[in-house]
Amino acid sequence: MDSDKHRVKKLVSDKQTIENELKDIQSNCTHADISLKQNRSEVKWYCNICQTGLRYPTPDELKKFFKKD
Repeated sequence: MDSDKHRVKKLVSDKQTIENELKDIQSNCTHADISLKQNRSEVKWYCNICQTGLRYPTPDELKKFFKKD
């Protein structure tokens, strides 16, 4: 039981470290390479480098996105 508790504590700590590192990378990214991506029922502009969701597309951008198939 103690080993599980220690392991969970370590994993939570590692998760926080990774999340902080990712947040730092994303906040310093210039988002120079972006593309429209569909996740579930949502289409949004994402940075291809840091994977930050940036903004929702305009109606014209949505039309082009769905016509490209």
